[in-house]
Amino acid sequence: MAEQAEASEIQQPKKPAGGAFGRFMTQKRPDFQQQCPGQAVGVIMKLAGATWKALSDAEKAPYQTAFVAAQAKYATDFAAFIEAGGVKTKGAAALRRERKKAKAGHENSGDPNRIRETTEDDKQVMAEAKKENMHKKLKMLMERPDIADKQLDASVVFKALQDANGSVPAAKRTLLDRKAVHEASGNATAANEEGGDTAASPPAKKAKVAKASMPIDADTMAQAQKQNMHMKLKGLMERPEVADKQLDASVVFKALQDANGRVPVAKRALFAFP
Repeated sequence: MAEQAEASEIQQPKKPAGGAFGRFMTQKRPDFQQQCPGQAVGVIMKLAGATWKALSDAEKAPYQTAFVAAQAKYATDFAAFIEAGGVKTKGAAALRRERKKAKAGHENSGDPNRIRETTEDDKQVMAEAKKENMHKKLKMLMERPDIADKQLDASVVFKALQDANGSVPAAKRTLLDRKAVHEASGNATAANEEGGDTAASPPAKKAKVAKASMPIDADTMAQAQKQNMHMKLKGLMERPEVADKQLDASVVFKALQDANGRVPVAKRALFAFP
């Protein structure tokens, strides 16, 4: 009992984190706080990051040396902690990762085919999303059970994210509403075939939109690829409301260029096109 009580009193050493910048921040935080009185933490961190970036390698070296020394001390202290009968416990961050992983595994355990296989097109879309810092949001949306059940292409999900300006909840609503519209159109088609009410017209409208898709000429696509806008151009050209206007790819690409690659802005400009 005495040994157990003694072991429980042993404090597990804290693993150093933050690297050289963490050491720099610990030392310089009071100075940055004085320069930003009453400001939010984000303002202080922005100033610290800019100051750190401006340092030369020689000026950063002492902080890197201090971090390496802290790691070596941690290794020694941790070995002594285990030798003295201490039991390793996971930190808060590790526990959060475990809970998140367990939750994802539970949600996906019902249907092994829920997550669609990754295609080459998906990889290209993911690379495009990474350029816009949306790759993590795209991956998260693709793995959501309610989205994964629909087996949507990554390009469709990415387009919803772009139209939502990166808002995951807004993109999710768009993707789920799209399913409701599709089901409603299918029900209306079945009703018409059975001689039901002919007032419902969405199926005919969808057929017209699909028929209106315009090709992208090779020259315009080549120019778009040089500016990393080819996926956005393709997505805009395939949108039903844009395709219905029968616009040339060069016109859509020009709208993208004028909008600096922002799809929503380009779309608004195209809708105003006579």
